[in-house]
Amino acid sequence: MISNMSKCISIIGCGWMGLPCAEHLVKAGYQVKGSTTTSVKLPSLKDAGINAFLLDLDRNEVPAELLDCDILFINFPPGRGVPDLVNRYMQRITKVIETAKIAGVQKIIFASSTGVYQGDSVNDAIDETASIVPKRESAQALYTAELALSLYTDQLTILRFAGLVGGTRHPAKFLAGKKDIPNPDNAVNLIHLEDCVAIIHQLIAQDIFGATLNAVADQHPTRKEYYTAQSTKADLTPPTFASVNTAPNKIALNTKLKETLGYEFLHPDPAKF
Repeated sequence: MISNMSKCISIIGCGWMGLPCAEHLVKAGYQVKGSTTTSVKLPSLKDAGINAFLLDLDRNEVPAELLDCDILFINFPPGRGVPDLVNRYMQRITKVIETAKIAGVQKIIFASSTGVYQGDSVNDAIDETASIVPKRESAQALYTAELALSLYTDQLTILRFAGLVGGTRHPAKFLAGKKDIPNPDNAVNLIHLEDCVAIIHQLIAQDIFGATLNAVADQHPTRKEYYTAQSTKADLTPPTFASVNTAPNKIALNTKLKETLGYEFLHPDPAKF
């Protein structure tokens, strides 16, 4: 078995999740390469022991050196409100795949979203076998990327993350002060940043590739309960909610992830984030 010190992990997208993940893996003894789109971030990456690359996938090809690695973590979002979003995201993913082919990297972790399940037929508990009906363009882009990457390698592990909170993302700020928010009784599907990082580390450490896993906390309070409590806790104006639910309820299940990794969540209850 390859030791941590000789295993190289490349992370495309050292942002909110990618940078803490890279820092964690460096401390765990891995060699880590990482990319950022912002030159001002390069010194902080280098100071953390990350072999840093400046990469704008809309303008540049992927440096071959960045993908000279044992494991690739693709962790950049499609964005929102971008013209022709799905095609533009696929152009970026295609660039990564083309360079991965040249580099010969096969083990890939891809950061996707439980949003791919969103659709009119969705109701209640959702596991990884649920129908894929992405409504939002960003979810369509992620699912299209999942398919393209799965055609490239059978050693692809897809992590479908729930709503991301922790670090600089405080959940109270999402809806504080807003009025007449729909679907008050629908469940929230969230995951804390520290669990995101720990799960990625466990995938690498246990060599889990070729899986699709929902990454979401155990508990699912209602939107009204959760965002009212979080706003009050942060001393912000609580939101108000409409009286009816107009969208299907969706509870993403993490059973497969917990069984596959033998994982217990650091933050199982979003009410305590």
